[in-house]
Amino acid sequence: MTDADRDDVEIFEPRIRDDLVEPNGSDEIEMDMEALAEAEAAVAALRDNYLVWVRDDLAAMEAAFGAAVADPEADAEPIASIGAVAHNVKGHGASFGYPLMTEVGASLSAYCRELVHASGAQLAVVKAHIDALKAIIENDLSGDGGETGAELVTLLRDAVASRKG
Repeated sequence: MTDADRDDVEIFEPRIRDDLVEPNGSDEIEMDMEALAEAEAAVAALRDNYLVWVRDDLAAMEAAFGAAVADPEADAEPIASIGAVAHNVKGHGASFGYPLMTEVGASLSAYCRELVHASGAQLAVVKAHIDALKAIIENDLSGDGGETGAELVTLLRDAVASRKG
């Protein structure tokens, strides 16, 4: 770029929306604490619904797992179904205070994407994930699950690593 080209370049500063900046001119963003409290209350109210929804998801995964075990030659569709439901579980868990559900759901979803026809050992990994998701909800392991959650994630990672698709 020549000096003549640089003369044609216009540099501008992005503007902050005026309604986000305090009237005193500081750069601090004003937070509407009442709106935040209302949003947090709405999410808390949905938490109970989440527990119902996720139990339905777990039941769907168990049914699909049963179908995969019952007909190993036609297990691709049930495994894909498990992966799709696990993807949804991954997407919702952290929003409702269950980031461990998100982590385990992500692991199961990714694992199922790699499987076409699962061996018995690979089906055991799928089942371990489903059982882990159920245990998280049944034992109300919200948050990261502490030491139990960390151990669970480590066990699942090791199982996935040793039984890749």
